[in-house]
Amino acid sequence: MGPFALAFAGTYFFSRDMSMRKILFFLILVVGISVLALRLIPQVSSPIVAAGTIEARTIRIGSKVGGRIATVHMQEGDRVRAGDLLVEFESAGLAAELDQARAQRAEVAAQLARLEHGARPEELAEARATANKTNGMRNAEVAQTHAELDRAETDLGNAERSFRRAAALRIKDLVSRQSLDDLEARWHAQQAAVRAARQALAASEARLKAGRAVTLRTENGFRPEDIDAGRAALARTEAAVREVEARYAEREVRAPADATVEVFERRPGDLVGAGIILARLLEDRQLYIMVYVPETQVGQVRIGQPVTVQVDALPNALQPGRVEQIREEAEFLPRNVQTPEERAHQVIGVKVGLGKTDAHLHPGMAATVNFSEIQP
Repeated sequence: MGPFALAFAGTYFFSRDMSMRKILFFLILVVGISVLALRLIPQVSSPIVAAGTIEARTIRIGSKVGGRIATVHMQEGDRVRAGDLLVEFESAGLAAELDQARAQRAEVAAQLARLEHGARPEELAEARATANKTNGMRNAEVAQTHAELDRAETDLGNAERSFRRAAALRIKDLVSRQSLDDLEARWHAQQAAVRAARQALAASEARLKAGRAVTLRTENGFRPEDIDAGRAALARTEAAVREVEARYAEREVRAPADATVEVFERRPGDLVGAGIILARLLEDRQLYIMVYVPETQVGQVRIGQPVTVQVDALPNALQPGRVEQIREEAEFLPRNVQTPEERAHQVIGVKVGLGKTDAHLHPGMAATVNFSEIQP
């Protein structure tokens, strides 16, 4: 008997002996007790059940360099292991680049070794002998140019004195104008000769100094800055070699994991650009199911929650799973749903990973996911 029927019966029973106020109080009391009893009764919610299709994580393989396909070692439907060679590209150009980069590295390494070790004893002896011979010649050259400068300066002094005496006599009209002009030209010529002799002396002294510097550099070795520059050059060439080696390795496309070849349509001779997808692989033991739970029930689902999966093709086997993802946005209806009635038709995608699966499970099989109830 419901709470309202009970209240009506009580009202009829006591109608003769109780006042109207007592009847009303009794009615309110019965209704309140009934409502409280309904609230205290535990509400049992049924587990969420959603249907979906088994899918596999997809690997899209390709090459960073591309080129012309030389050989193919797979076809659609093949099972491949991690590291298996799948496709090879022609690599003559890449091999030439690699040889060139390695040769340059060897050259720079040899130069650095020469900088670090310095000259050999034989080279030092040869350098000293050459320096002694050259320095002797340069010393003689410096002495000769110094003597020429002294002679030119003496001639300049004589030319200057002759010109000044003639200029004084010209005032007395004792010397012709032509003689005075000749003496002046001789004076200017000697000035030019002195300048040339000084330049020749500076050049010979610079050559002598440079020869001595070469000898000292041979004996003392190279500067630390030169050695540091050589090491930097070697590091740069080694990085260039690693870059070319990485490109050379891309001539071979290998399986990154155990998988099944789902899509592959290339043949030897095909020209493939860099970064183009060559094939699509389905990774082994990486199956999942995407199901859709009503928005009104998604609060009962949490990340990491264990679930039970029933596959239609294997009705007698239950596959354990775990919730891996709950999408943030609802689907099939606009985002801005205003009424509870509309929100009841909105669904949210839930991704369930199957972990280590039965070998008989394959992508495309229909399955049902039974979510475990979360206790409050």
